[in-house]
Amino acid sequence: MSVEATADLNDLCLVPNSGMMLMANEDKKMLTYYIPNLGPAPRWCSFLDSLTEELEEGETATVYDDYKFLTVEELHDLGFAHLIGMPNFLIFLFSQSCI
Repeated sequence: MSVEATADLNDLCLVPNSGMMLMANEDKKMLTYYIPNLGPAPRWCSFLDSLTEELEEGETATVYDDYKFLTVEELHDLGFAHLIGMPNFLIFLFSQSCI
């Protein structure tokens, strides 16, 4: 895990016997992280354990599971070569069922 804070970090507090970390920083809000692999949630926020269990139970499909990144050759083969080089041509995702 890596933490990229938008403000300078001042201090780190590990909540004893848990996977909770609190970080003081130069921003208005304190940064709070929960890492289940480090330990259970503290008693005062035990709902985090059930929340992470729910997330682990089901395999969630992402929006892009049925999509594929195409190579330049595949764009040519599909007749989309005219899109290459256009100012708004960043990445085109095509459904696997269309290819």
